[in-house]
Amino acid sequence: MHKKYADQGLVAVSLSLDNPSDAKTRAQVDAFLKRNEATMINLMVEGDPDDWYTKFNVGGLPLVFVFDRENRRVKKLVGGDQVDYKTIEAEVAKMLKK
Repeated sequence: MHKKYADQGLVAVSLSLDNPSDAKTRAQVDAFLKRNEATMINLMVEGDPDDWYTKFNVGGLPLVFVFDRENRRVKKLVGGDQVDYKTIEAEVAKMLKK
């Protein structure tokens, strides 16, 4: 979606809650991003991952937040049953027209 809609204003950010100081985990995250040709902003948080899970009220993975052009969160999708990229793309395309 990032590649497809960036010119229309979509900003996509991936965030890993894995511990970036763990070299093995860092290598796995980097390999995943490379394998998936992730061209958007990719961040790894520092600190205890459990603290971030609490701060973001994660509740399950994968987790997708969708924000509108005014930076208001309009959707929080948690888990494989909610995170359907075709549905997310349809919502994103609709919001980009506003």
